[in-house]
Amino acid sequence: MGNGVFKNIDVYYTTDPGADPASDTGWKKAGSFENITYSPSTGTGTNRAATFEFDPVEALKVKIVVRESYSSGSGQEPENQYANALEITTYAVNDVPEDKLEIGVTIDDQSYTGKSIQEIVDKNSITPKNVESLSITNGNLEYKDLVWLGGVTDHNVKFRNLKRLTVDLEHTKMYTETGEETKALPAYAFSGLNNLEEVRLSGVKELGSFCFLNAGNRSSQGLEVFEISSVTKIANHAFNGAKFTVRMKTLSLPNAQIIGNSAFDSGGANFTSVDLSGIVELGENAFKECSFEELVFPESLRSIGRNATPIKEGASVTFLSETAPEMPTITGHTPFGDTDELKEKNAAVTVPGAGISSYYGEKVTNTSVFVKEDINPIFRNWNINATGHCLVKYMVDSKESFAFVPEGEKIGEARLPEVTIPEGKVFKGWSEKEDGSGELFTKDSKVEKNITLYPVFEEKKNTPPVINVEDKELTVGDTFDPLEGVTATDEEDGDISGSIEVLNNEVDTTKVGIYEVTYKVTDSQGASTTKTIYVTVNPKQEVLNEVPVIDASDRVLTEGDAFDVLEGVTATDKEDGNLTDKIQVLKNTVNKEEAGTYEVTYKVTDSQGASTIKTITVTVREKSADKPAEPQKPNKPADTKPGKPSQQSESPKTADMSNIGLFGSMFAGSSGLLTMLLGKRRKKK
Repeated sequence: MGNGVFKNIDVYYTTDPGADPASDTGWKKAGSFENITYSPSTGTGTNRAATFEFDPVEALKVKIVVRESYSSGSGQEPENQYANALEITTYAVNDVPEDKLEIGVTIDDQSYTGKSIQEIVDKNSITPKNVESLSITNGNLEYKDLVWLGGVTDHNVKFRNLKRLTVDLEHTKMYTETGEETKALPAYAFSGLNNLEEVRLSGVKELGSFCFLNAGNRSSQGLEVFEISSVTKIANHAFNGAKFTVRMKTLSLPNAQIIGNSAFDSGGANFTSVDLSGIVELGENAFKECSFEELVFPESLRSIGRNATPIKEGASVTFLSETAPEMPTITGHTPFGDTDELKEKNAAVTVPGAGISSYYGEKVTNTSVFVKEDINPIFRNWNINATGHCLVKYMVDSKESFAFVPEGEKIGEARLPEVTIPEGKVFKGWSEKEDGSGELFTKDSKVEKNITLYPVFEEKKNTPPVINVEDKELTVGDTFDPLEGVTATDEEDGDISGSIEVLNNEVDTTKVGIYEVTYKVTDSQGASTTKTIYVTVNPKQEVLNEVPVIDASDRVLTEGDAFDVLEGVTATDKEDGNLTDKIQVLKNTVNKEEAGTYEVTYKVTDSQGASTIKTITVTVREKSADKPAEPQKPNKPADTKPGKPSQQSESPKTADMSNIGLFGSMFAGSSGLLTMLLGKRRKKK
């Protein structure tokens, strides 16, 4: 471009390596000037240099903010063609390696930088015992700074009255004694800060042993602000002896993966709940002096030590992993307190449905009954639960047994305990009420909630036996066995048919009449039943012989056809059956060589002499000449050859209808044929 003009230029500096150039936060203004002109073609310009002083001298970064700029064209006056407004450029002023940068702190709301905290205190005549607020915000925090503070070595704490502490390792680099960068505060780093009330840690990943030993234990209120959510590991005794305000009930450690032994072993800890959503290992006595109301352990949990998280009465503990973490096996000790203490706390534990056996013991499943002794001693005195399941507790003679039933499913036979039935009693089922009233539960009952069931018994009542027999009908001459088909059953004894007695039997099958038969049976407990039936003897009835039946139909032939008079003719009899071979032909006038109407008469006789006679009509039709048809003559009579339709082809009726059938056929045919048939009929007569 041509000549350039830059107006309204501001210069800022910062000692914070993480300061955002786009924001004013963390930046201090060093100065400004009106404008710079510059000609790239000649390399000359006006007001191209300006001098600024930074305090401190070793500023880490500088940014130059150009509020307005434009091109002036070809040496002409500015035309207000603005471009690159709010241009921001940052420069590293110091050529000092980052591991040599000074530390930036805020002491009692005043910001300082220096080569060490001690130098800052000495240079600015700060009295350590009067300091109430310390924030380590940027630069480099070296091991020597922590040594000087007094907690690491000789415990001669310089800021002994400090109330507020902030350590920001997101913008500060911290180095170990050997010069290695770390995000871990060493052991005893801030121990002995007895008046501490607020702790804010950001970017800090680990806390060493006794890191905050006795923190706040002389303060009237103790630690009231406690923000350490970035921490992933808390070593043994890190907050040993620390005091927390009574108002702090919830502790947030969402990223903590490892919490060591006695990490919060402090009489001043009053937590009732804690966020341990990332925990993997929880050491013994980690929160020994606490009393938790609610605990949720994530899937990541792998181990938890004894007395790690003591609970209070009525507490709720939930495990999310299907595999139980490693827990102490020392008799009497659990992660939640001593087993004797837990007996009275009425606490509840919930585990995944797929982890029932993993947490509660290999004998505890969702398919069978188990007893208290089968339950893992850690949870033996708890109210045990499993997601997606209902716990059924059975109480029999003050003895407990249990079964996990998938919610909404039937109890099933395998999930019912054995019951000893008292003498003289009958078991009826299970009830939620100890007195046995209300709904009865059986193996087919579905379960929707945790329930306690009691067995229901009732007095055993002897039911009289039952005789199974009905009134009978006989015919004179029949045989009669009074015990045939008679049975007896008893609810208690079962089948007692063998004990039936016949007290009275008057039946005489030789005489018509109505007779009585009386039976008696007695069960094993002496209960008897009697029953009387009536036996009716009916007279013999003479059987009437039915006449046989001849099955034969009228037939139609053509002159010259073969004719078997018995073909297709059958005879049956109700008593004798098939009599076809007994059929006689009484009459047969059929002349198959001459057209006409003839009769055939059949007779059959059964074994008792009953006879039947039947006459059929046989029609013999004239055989037609074999010559071609003449379709051009419409008045010619219809062809009567077999297979072609004509009224004569209809089957004749039976014998009693033969005349009617004949005349019907005559009137349906031609006049010549009618004359011929009549002539032949007269001849037959």
